[in-house]
Amino acid sequence: MKRFQVRATLLLAFTLFFSQLNGQSTNGSIGGTIEDVTQALLPGVTVTATNVNTGVASTSLTNETGAYNFPNLPPGQYKVTAELSSFQTETKINVEIGNGQQLRLNFVMKVAGGQQSVEVTVAAD
Repeated sequence: MKRFQVRATLLLAFTLFFSQLNGQSTNGSIGGTIEDVTQALLPGVTVTATNVNTGVASTSLTNETGAYNFPNLPPGQYKVTAELSSFQTETKINVEIGNGQQLRLNFVMKVAGGQQSVEVTVAAD
């Protein structure tokens, strides 16, 4: 009976130990803030992280403090793009995420230049 209890205790200990190892993730994260050139934080910016190797894209919006987060990205190389109406799109390429790495990636967005159009009216004789 004593031998059975020892074996059962060892089996339970190994099961708990290996289940803890399986629970650990190798995924990383990318997060940061987005502001304009005057250092004002920008809410509502669409941020897209695209895995260059797989083509899988994740999208997030910045919150009221200009912060965004991608908490669970597989390791790999990413292209991260920030887009907001009236601002130039900003893109960062060759963003490398390693196993369990937490990367901070901030953006500074510039106001987009206005487009000019000229309309010409020709009077008929």
